[in-house]
Amino acid sequence: MSTKNDLAKLLELLIEQEGVVNARKSLASLIQDNEKPALTIIANLGSHRIPERYLRGEVYVASEGSFDFSTRSKVISQFQDILRGVHKKLMERTWGRIFLIPTGHVTLSLQIKMLVYRVTRRSTIDVFYSDGKFFDIEIDLRKKVQLIDAE
Repeated sequence: MSTKNDLAKLLELLIEQEGVVNARKSLASLIQDNEKPALTIIANLGSHRIPERYLRGEVYVASEGSFDFSTRSKVISQFQDILRGVHKKLMERTWGRIFLIPTGHVTLSLQIKMLVYRVTRRSTIDVFYSDGKFFDIEIDLRKKVQLIDAE
């Protein structure tokens, strides 16, 4: 969709689905978010190559390499150290959009995602990888999300 007519149709659809007030808020938040710096958090930098186009704004590597999973207390200690670093990064400024590349152990990525929300009140935009392809997943759970099929 690249023509003005296509954009006009999308705007009409947005207004139809969300109403004028919510459509205006959505568009305004996009503009405001783009004026603020973006942050990409890499949960655990490893051997997987991440395409440059998914490293948006400032890139923060939360952790790198392997973990010591030998005891519960070691796992918790390592996660806490990593989360302290992420917290410090989040507090440096007001971020417009925050991307999360959930590499490494899934539990660490979940903890980072929860921390981002608790600190910033923003949902991360998750960079999803499947079958050699990357794409963004952006689901704002504060907005209307269809959790159950309508009958």
